[in-house]
Amino acid sequence: MQDKRRKTGYLLFLSDRSPLIPWLFLLPFLLFFLIFMVYPMIQGLYISFTNYTILSERMSLVGLRNYLNLLRPGDLFLISLGNTFKYVALAVPVLLGCGLLFAIVVNAPIKGRMLFRTALSAPFVINVASIALLWTWILDREIGMINYYFMKLGLPKQEWIYHPFSAMLVIVMVSLWGRLGSVMLPFLAGLQDIPQEYYEAAIIDGASKWNLFRYITLPLLKPILLFAGVSQVVAGFQIFGEVVMITGGGPGYSTRVAMQHLYEVGFSWFRLGEAAAMSWILFLIIMFFTILQFRYLSGRVEY
Repeated sequence: MQDKRRKTGYLLFLSDRSPLIPWLFLLPFLLFFLIFMVYPMIQGLYISFTNYTILSERMSLVGLRNYLNLLRPGDLFLISLGNTFKYVALAVPVLLGCGLLFAIVVNAPIKGRMLFRTALSAPFVINVASIALLWTWILDREIGMINYYFMKLGLPKQEWIYHPFSAMLVIVMVSLWGRLGSVMLPFLAGLQDIPQEYYEAAIIDGASKWNLFRYITLPLLKPILLFAGVSQVVAGFQIFGEVVMITGGGPGYSTRVAMQHLYEVGFSWFRLGEAAAMSWILFLIIMFFTILQFRYLSGRVEY
């Protein structure tokens, strides 16, 4: 009788009606997520409350000292964080706006639109280091291509990378050139998914092109806008490669960003406790802006 019950239990477990079957399929990913994502985050949170360095044999708890030190007025981390906010405020709206604009352009029935799609999407597959190196050569004061043509036109050479104001704009422009494809393609897919009957009915009712965009295109693209907005905000707060390779955080500290400062504190100065505290501050900031976007952009779309 006991063997029969055990056999029945095995059959129930292997049955496609068993509630455990979905968990079996999820188990490999869950194990990977717990081991390589959740555990390091918890360990990093613990380290942020210690004075741990790579060179020290032991670490001791210091409470909130790392966080309080980072938030002192004039601290280099606050300067870097301020530059990161400046970059996000400049780059994300430009990326979203240009991505949507170019998606509308290449979605129109124009000649050669496949060529335009390929040209606008191609930089996205290029390595960040290659993009940064390319634009460093183009914008160089002595051998840069832009300054070469400026000289041909009788114009003075420009300090594109070495001026505090233009240096941040250069980083934004390079990010736009490199990431435009990653924003444009989701918008293009969303535009192609909108039924044409909506536009035809609105045109019959006398709607203008602006009204078509405002009341049909934009509301139906809200899920894509949410996805693109969250992705670009996360990427913006994690900007690193372009800054390090083009400006190095200069001139002065005008383009020094939070991820660069975190990297140097953790892996150049070996103060891992402070670096872990920075990572958690950045995590909370990114989560705040992500929740904010979900709050205002994830509303139900009415058809």
